[in-house]
Parts: sequence; C-alpha cells; structure tokens
Amino acid sequence: MKKKHFLKEAGFWCPFWQQWLLLIIRIMRWTFIISCILYCSAFTLPAKRVSGQPLLERPISLTVQNVSLKDALDALQKTSGIPMMYSGLITEEPERITLNVKQQSLKRVLDTLLIPRAYEYRAMDSEIIIRKAPASEKAPDPETEQEYPLQQLQVTGVVTDTDGVPVPGVTVLVKGTTQGTTTDFDGKYTIAAKDDEILVFRYMGMKPLEVTVQDTILNVTMEEDISELDEVVVTGYGTQQRRSITGAMASVSGEDIQNMPIQSLDKAIQGRAAGVLVQTSTGVPGGAVRVNIRGIGSINAGTEPMYIVDGVQLNSDAPSGRTSTNVLAYINPNDIESIEVLKDAASAAIYGAQAANGVVLITTKKGKAGKTRVNFNYYEGVSAPMKHMDVLSSSDAVALRREALLNNDPGLSPNVALSQALTDLGVRPDLTDEEIAGLPTYDWQGAAFKPGTVRNVEFNMSGGTDKSNFYLSGAYNKHEGNVTNVDFERGNFKMRLNHEVVPGLSVDAGVNLSLITQNGNTGSWGDTSGAASPQFTAALMPPTIPIYNADDTFNAYEGMPGTGFNPIQAATVDDNIVRQRSLIGNLSVSYKILDNLTFKSFYGIDYRYIRADYYRDPRTPNGAPWNGYLIDENTENVNFTTNQTLSYHTTINDDHGITALVGAEYRSDVREHESSRANNFPTYQFRTNQSAAEPYSVTGSWSGSRRLGFFGQVNYDYRNKLFVSAVARYDGSSRFGSNNRFGFFPGISAGWDMAQERFLKAAAWVNQLKLRAGYGVVGNDQINNVSSRGFYQGGTRYNENAALRLQTLANPELGWERNVSTNIGLDFGMFANRISGTVEVFHRNSEQLLLNKPLPETSGFSNVDDNLGRVVNKGLEIDLNTVNITSDDGFKWSTNFNIAFLRNEVMELYDGLDYIANTIRVGSPLKIWYRPRYAGVNATNGRSMWYDKDGNITYLPTAEDNVPTKKGWQSDYFGGLTNTFSYKGFELSTLFHFDMGRYMANSMYQDWYNIMSNPGRNTLQELYDARWTTPGQVTYVARPIAGGAERNSSSRSSTSTQFLHDASFVRLREVTLAYQFQPNLLDTLKLDRLRVYVTAVNLYTWTKWIGYDPEFAVDGSVSSNRGIVPQTMSFTAGIQVGF
Repeated sequence: MKKKHFLKEAGFWCPFWQQWLLLIIRIMRWTFIISCILYCSAFTLPAKRVSGQPLLERPISLTVQNVSLKDALDALQKTSGIPMMYSGLITEEPERITLNVKQQSLKRVLDTLLIPRAYEYRAMDSEIIIRKAPASEKAPDPETEQEYPLQQLQVTGVVTDTDGVPVPGVTVLVKGTTQGTTTDFDGKYTIAAKDDEILVFRYMGMKPLEVTVQDTILNVTMEEDISELDEVVVTGYGTQQRRSITGAMASVSGEDIQNMPIQSLDKAIQGRAAGVLVQTSTGVPGGAVRVNIRGIGSINAGTEPMYIVDGVQLNSDAPSGRTSTNVLAYINPNDIESIEVLKDAASAAIYGAQAANGVVLITTKKGKAGKTRVNFNYYEGVSAPMKHMDVLSSSDAVALRREALLNNDPGLSPNVALSQALTDLGVRPDLTDEEIAGLPTYDWQGAAFKPGTVRNVEFNMSGGTDKSNFYLSGAYNKHEGNVTNVDFERGNFKMRLNHEVVPGLSVDAGVNLSLITQNGNTGSWGDTSGAASPQFTAALMPPTIPIYNADDTFNAYEGMPGTGFNPIQAATVDDNIVRQRSLIGNLSVSYKILDNLTFKSFYGIDYRYIRADYYRDPRTPNGAPWNGYLIDENTENVNFTTNQTLSYHTTINDDHGITALVGAEYRSDVREHESSRANNFPTYQFRTNQSAAEPYSVTGSWSGSRRLGFFGQVNYDYRNKLFVSAVARYDGSSRFGSNNRFGFFPGISAGWDMAQERFLKAAAWVNQLKLRAGYGVVGNDQINNVSSRGFYQGGTRYNENAALRLQTLANPELGWERNVSTNIGLDFGMFANRISGTVEVFHRNSEQLLLNKPLPETSGFSNVDDNLGRVVNKGLEIDLNTVNITSDDGFKWSTNFNIAFLRNEVMELYDGLDYIANTIRVGSPLKIWYRPRYAGVNATNGRSMWYDKDGNITYLPTAEDNVPTKKGWQSDYFGGLTNTFSYKGFELSTLFHFDMGRYMANSMYQDWYNIMSNPGRNTLQELYDARWTTPGQVTYVARPIAGGAERNSSSRSSTSTQFLHDASFVRLREVTLAYQFQPNLLDTLKLDRLRVYVTAVNLYTWTKWIGYDPEFAVDGSVSSNRGIVPQTMSFTAGIQVGF
C-alpha cells in the first residue's frame, strides 16, 4: 500500500499546493541559508549601534591632551551640550587620550573615542547612551565593582511593547543617578538598584515609564507615545514625518486589519478611513470591491483609485470575468504594514495622469534589526448566510397561482383554475384539498445558501542587523463560500530583503508570489438573471418541486417547472474555474552621493497569468444542445514600472528644513488573451479540449499602453510649525490623441501648526492645531487603450478573404479627464492627545470628461470618444480619536469615529443637452433616478396606479411620465465607529460601518413582485400576505393576475418609484476579543508572544432594505442586485505564537 504524505493525512494537501510546494520549499531553504549568512556575518563587524542621525551629524570641535576616557567624554559633553550617560566602568579605563578635531561630526568623534576601546553607543532623543560592547563583556570583578554595593539588588527583566514583542535598545536608568544600561536584542536588561529605588525606562517613540523596584525580576510593557512619535509615512516616491504633511491623507495600520477572515485588503479598510467609501460588489470570496475616494468624478471612464504596493503600480482591471475577481486578493492582508490613502490632488499630483480618483499606497512588512523572530498564526471558523428570504409554502403557492388565474379570467371554473395551478407547479392536477394542505415544501434556499468554512495558516520570519534584514512569510487561505460551488483558495509566499552593501549603497528587494483558485457558478461574476444561477433562482423555485430524487440524484428533467433548470444541479456539475498565478516584485538600489543627496533606481513588476475553464455539462439545459461544451481562456498581463529619482535634504540654521525630489518614470502594461471553444464531449467526465469531437471557435487579442512621466517635489518647513509642499508632474500616455498626449499636473499645499506659536505655548492642553490648505490638478486615463485611435479590428472576411474593419474613429485631440481639487483641513490634538483628529472640507471639479459623443449616421460610426462635460463633488470629512478612559490598573478605552458628507452634481454635458441618459442629468447627482411615480393600489379593484407627468392618475405610464425622484445611488454620508477596550492582556474591539442616503433599484424585489403572476414560481410571504383581495382594502401590493397586466393597464411590476428602495444600513462589521499572555508566562514557555483571539464579521445589519443584502456596488459587471452573491457572516478563532 502506498504511504500517504503526512500533510494529506492532516487534510492540508491538495492539487492546488502540489504544483508549487516543492519550489517554494527550495526558495525558502536557500533564502534562509543566505539570510543566516548575512545575519551572522554582520555580527563579525565592529559593534556599533547608531540611531538618531541628525544628532550625530552635529559638527564638533574638541581638544584634549593626556586625559582619561571619562574626562574626554565629560569635555565632549560640555562642548556639544548633549547629555551622555555611561556606567562606572568607564572610570576604570587606564588609557590616556589625546585628541584634536575641528568641525567633525559627533558620530566621527564618538567612533574615534569608543570603538577602539570596545564601547558602543546609541543616540536616544537628545542624549547619548554609552555601554560596554557585548563582545567585550566580562564577569564582574568583586574587587573592582565599586558601583554595586552589597545592599543593592541585581534587577533583571524584559521590556516588551503592547503586542508582547521585546524592545531592544531601551534605556534603563536608576532615577536621580547616571547609573544605567540598555536592553539587548531580546529586550532583556540587568541593572543594580536598591529596594524602593525607581527605574526609568525610556525609548524614542514610547511613553517614558517609571517603576519602583520591589523584586529582582521586573518585566515592563511600554506603550507608543503618539504625541512624541514623529511617525514616518509613505507619501509617494518618498516619506515624510506625519506632522509635516499638508495634503489630505488617511492611514490604516496593518495591526487594525490583521486576522480578519477576508481575502482582499480593500474590504478591511471599510469604515476606517474618512472619505473612503468601500462597497462590496458581491459576496464571492476574493471578489470585486468598489472603492471611491471623495465621490465619483467620471461618467464613462474608470473611478477606481490607483493602487501601489511597495512602489509597484498595479493594474487594477478584473483578472477574469468568469467569476468575481480582485487583484488585491493577491496580497495576504496580514503581510501589510500600513495603508496610506492620498485623497486630494495636492498630495496625489506626484502621480499625475493616473491620480484623479486618489491613490492607495500599500506598504508591506519588512525585517527589523534584532534576533531572528518566527511567528505562527492560525485561525479557523465557519461562515453562514446573513439572511434567508421568507417565501411561500407549497399550499400557499398553489392558492396564489389559482387566484392569479381567476383574476385574469373571472369566467374560469375554480376547479379548472386549481387544476391548472397544480400543473403549473409540477404536481398532479387532481389533488384534493387535504392533499394540497399536506404537500411538502422543499427548501431551495437552504440547498443554495449553505454554511461554509474559513481556514488560514501562515508563518513569518524576520530579523537582521542594522546593515541587513529580511522578512519571509508563507500563507494558505481557504474559504468555502456560502453559495453552491463558490469558493476561494490561495497560497502566498513573500520575501523582502534589505541590505547595506557598503556605506552609502543599499539594496531593497521584495517578491510576492500568489496562487489562487476560485470556483464560481453561473452569474457569480456579477448580477444575473440566469436560470442556472442558484443565488438568483433559489427563492423563485416552486416549493412543490423536490431538489433531489429518492436515490439522492438531482431532480432534473426537460420541461421542469419554474425556470427549466435545477439550479443546484447546474451549479454543482458545471465548471467556472479561474486559476490565477501572480508575481509582484520590486527591486531598488539607493546610493548616497552625499550625506544629503541620494539617487534611487527602482524597478517593479506586476505579472499575472489567468486560466479560466468554463464547462457546461451535457446533463443541464445549457450544455445539452451541444452535448457539453468547454471554453478555455488564457490571459497574461505584464505590467512593468521603473523610476529613477534624486532626493535632497538640508537644514539651514536649525530652523529651515528643505527636501527636494526629482524623477522620471516609465510604465508599460501589456495584456494578451486567447480563447477557444469546443463542443460535443463523449462523457461529462472528460473536460479537456482533446476530448471534444467538434472544435468550434478560437480567438485572441493583444492590448497595451505606455506611460512616461517627469516629476518633482519640494517640501519646506520652518521650525516644525510652517510647512509648504509643491509638486509638479509632466505625463504622457499612449491612450490619448497624438495632439494631446502630454499633460501638466501641479499641486501646492501649506500648513501652519499654531500650537507651536508663542500665543498658544501657554495653553499646555493644546498639542497640535495645524491649519492646512491645498490645491492641485490630476488626470484620469482609465479608458480603452485605443479610444483615441482609428482602430482596425481583424477577424472578419470580405469576398472570402481575410479583412480588417475600422472599429473606432480617431480623435487626435482626445486628452485626459482633468480633476481640479481644493482642500482645507484642520488637524488638532488636545489634552496630551487624548482628543485628536481632523476636519476637512473639499471641492473636486472634474472637467473635460471622457464621454461617447453620438455621431450622424452618415459618418459610418455611432459615436466617438471626446472630452466633454463637468461634474463637481464637494464635502466635509471628520475624523475623531479619543482616549476615553485610562486607569492606573491598566484599563483603557479608546474610540475612533469618522464620517464623510458628500454632494455630487452634474454641471454640464455637451451641445446644450440637459441629459444623456435617464440617470445622468444636469443639475442632479450622477445616477439620479428619473421614473414614473407609483400611486399605489386602487382600493376598489386592486389595480396598480401611477401618476403621469402632470400629477394625474394613470394606468398606462409612458417615458414622458419620468420625473426626478431626488433619489440616487450615491451615498449622502458614510463612515465608521471603532471602540477598543483593553485590560491586563485582554482586548475587545468593535467596528460599526454605516452607509446612508443611498436609494437603489431593488431588481430582485421587482422580480418577486412580478412572478406572483407567473406560472411555476415562488415569491415572498410578505407580498402574499399584503396582496389586494377584497374591494375597499388599502394596500401597496396589487392583486395577482396571470400574465402580469390588467386589461388596458401596464404590467403591475412596471418600473417606477415602487421599486426604488432605501439601501441605507448600519452594520456591526467586526467584533474581536483577544488575550495577550503576559511576559512572566512567556518566559516560562520560552516564547516572545502568545495571543488567542475570536473574531466575528457582519454580525448584524440594521436596514429597511428588502432582500439579502443592501450593500452592493453598481460597477463593472454589477448593474443591479439581481442574482448577486450576497455577503456572509463569519466566526473564527485563532492563535498567534512568536518565538
């Protein structure tokens, strides 16, 4: 008997992994060996730990002759004005020192004094900490150990952060003395102190901590000090301190989104960033998500932001149309360090023609100096449908159909109507009343919407030195969806290496490999009315028809009532398989030409290969006419980016800080696609083209675009209170006309932190009060690659010869959409930053919109792309952070609340037109609903009524009766509320997300309303209960009638305001309860970190919407809520272990 692999026995082995596992293991093996060599070799260099570079660059002049090391350091301390702390061992150094330096850096002087004598130092805030280098440490000598009297204790401990990770380099001092030490790479320290003396722990970016000595073991946890931390954030092609940022930005930390059971990071930022509206298109795991930043500024061009991962610009087009896909699913959300969103043109102008819809900068994790750390994370759980619709039982379905037949033909015999109703519902026409009452009701929704499972396994390893560091991670994620045959499976491997080759020359390289397999069903790519789609038909299927036969085979036959399909069978036996292979890689080389002048050469690749198999089984109505058919699709996308930048920084008289950046960038994006179809398979078990008897068709395509840009940026700050930033970019794109291929995109912004002025210095409770203003211009080039060209299409014949056909009319003047935005903001922090936040107002003017302009028929073309029209978005954003409670016993409660109010208006179109579609009209928001107004049900006869354009009752509404409803599908306001509670290792966090003021066409409800009149269907119980049945009855549901329309009347389900529903909702998006084990237990277990957690997602939704889910984005393949896969709720439990 063949022995099974242990992974297979454990349930972790599958064909998905089999392809790449051996290759990944080899890569990891060699990467680990190389990393270990680099790591170990770094420790053979002279021990020297340096940070705080600006302090160390201070020029020093010093002359000493024949003095001790202690006297030399005292003289240096006096000359520089910088406090220096060191142990008493320095006083024992017998060597005499003579030194004469002029205008040398403090770093060079310290190196000269300390390195030859086996000491190391660290710049911390505004002081220097000096200690004996570890390689030279010896056991204490009782005869010379003057500073450790017998009455003192030898105190040891570990310093960790709030995540339980040890913190190296923390200064530990005995208060009131110069006696101190620093923690090692494991966060451990040893110091001599008397009982009841106070130890002071200090580390840059963390709150100072004072603890009284009462034992020989003293472990402490340090917290970040946001008020002191000049956090460095990614702002484009460089970084800035957060306090100096003058543009509109939102940030989401990787810690905020870790371990959420999601497949793409865009879902994770929902409700966490003011002004960033995230709407899920469908509930397909790893499926499409729409992100809009400060509204929608285009009609026909794309509205998605630009995504950049570690400098690599992603192609955000959907990888495949065979199921709902998402390029951001290529990245493991737990590998993310931070997400920065550039919201206004002043901050995004550095990206020019691609930044009209905002820019999302994603920074992944990298190694840090210290010992190698290994982390393991595992979570598993279940998912379930959020809602089942209450539909009719079999007996009610029979009664409804009988009633509809009689309403349509009052002269019809009730017995004949009953017999016809039973036939329509697929049961014997001669059933008695008792048999009808006893008919079983088959739960099609229960078969279509099922519980699923969620599993995630991952590890990461990181470490290194000040010169070299690495980060490696591997992950496996599996989500069995909650609709038949919809699931997601992903394997990730990530590597990031940073290495200083020689002083001044460094290399940063990273790669993210992703393998994704998604199963879908008919319609899982978006919305659908496909009969084979279980998410559409489950609630419509007649409850009288069994799903399975007595032998557990599918109940499917020709002429089956309802849709003619058994949708559960079709979804199970058909294939919609999409296999994605992705590589996102980056390589940069930085060379410091001068101390303040750096050249950086960057190269990025976004590569993906997608294979889709679309097979229709001969046992289903779709596949039967062809005896089965297969469509194979292969797509390759190569997206290459390179940029070369030169950055400069200087400080003048300690008051004026200047940074500058110039650069050039080139991007090439090429997509190739091939597709073939074959029919007539000998058996459904054979599902490759070689088995088909009839090759049917083959096609292919190539498409590409090129971009070239030149850019520059200058930032200035004066004493950390006045800030100015200016940006300019000159961009060219192959997508635009030959006469308008390049565009200029400038931006300027300024800030003034009034808290740094004298008139507010006395108000100690004000930590920050920064007023910002910005103006900028950016472009939108999200159109077809050939929109401006006279494009010739092959694949046609003329006189039996191969021929070309002119597909589009050239427009050499076609240029970018132009977005001009103005932003005014106020950043504030008060009461030691216990209250902080941002208030911003913005105005975004989108002009020269890319629209299809109709042409006269005599031109031979129906339309041409041109720059026409204008749309304005304006709004208010509020982001508020509070620390509500902080108690001495460790309890803390903090809150974040963000909200954005948005107004959108079409200002002009072209040729004086007031509208170009029913939902696009001047003076109204984009996608405003114009429809006849529903007047209700005539209480006398149960007929549907509408108002005409003059407000009179009509039974036959026309297109002229369309009137403005003041309802549209854009949100009026949206945001999120996060609360975090922590106490002695326990942490509870909750996130509420809300999206208000959105009205959507409820197409599924319209279908349920319509099929009350159709044979062999089911509908909602509430519609059945509320239907008109007797004269004088006041209700909103017209009487059912076979055929759907009364005589001399429109259909009872005619499009009108009746089916415009409020899609506003408030959702409990996430709840997480976690426990972080304390250092004492971790020491016993020899672990750095141990955390357990449970997470629930989409727990409850408050809404008026009638349907599965009010959240769906109308975009791309989603035009309505008809048949979309709804979102699900999930419950997971996990563990994180670090050592």
